[in-house]
Amino acid sequence: MAVTELTPGFSDPVHDSANAFRAILDAMARPGRIVDLPALPEPPKGFDAAAAVLALSLLDDDTPVWIDPGLRNAALDAYLRFHAGCPIVERTDRCRFAFVAVEAFAELVEDLPIGDPDYPDRSATAIVLCDGLTGGLRRALRGPGIQDVAHLAPKGMTGEGWESLTRNQVLFPLGIDTIFVSQGQIAALPRSIRISAEEN
Repeated sequence: MAVTELTPGFSDPVHDSANAFRAILDAMARPGRIVDLPALPEPPKGFDAAAAVLALSLLDDDTPVWIDPGLRNAALDAYLRFHAGCPIVERTDRCRFAFVAVEAFAELVEDLPIGDPDYPDRSATAIVLCDGLTGGLRRALRGPGIQDVAHLAPKGMTGEGWESLTRNQVLFPLGIDTIFVSQGQIAALPRSIRISAEEN
């Protein structure tokens, strides 16, 4: 694909990426809270604007990325390689970030790197593309960064997906972190958060 066919990244890369990174940190510090992302670029085919922001803010040449085959295409590969310089890997166990459609998430979770006892930070972060961050199957969240209880209900998230994340939490301090993205918004679910079906 020619460079001229690439979808542009941030219009002001330094300023926009710094603001986006602060928003991502805010979401990670307040699990379950829906956070608006600033400076939304035009996304490549296969992504929405929120996924593009995370890619531009978090990826570099030291962050191997795996992409759900249902999302992946030549335009997206070119976008990530040009704007982020990240290697795109074919095996889930070799990635640091994974971009996945919500309907495929349950099957992916337990294939991702969870770190090891000496280096728990060598785990992956799953970035889950949804049709919305409200209106789906709701779960209660408790743990660091949450006063009492928070709730999250991404559209398309299945019971099997939530069960996979519940098993993931038991592995703490190992395990993956998860960021749900949709239409310029994100909600983060660090591995430290306990998940339950309680609605109170």
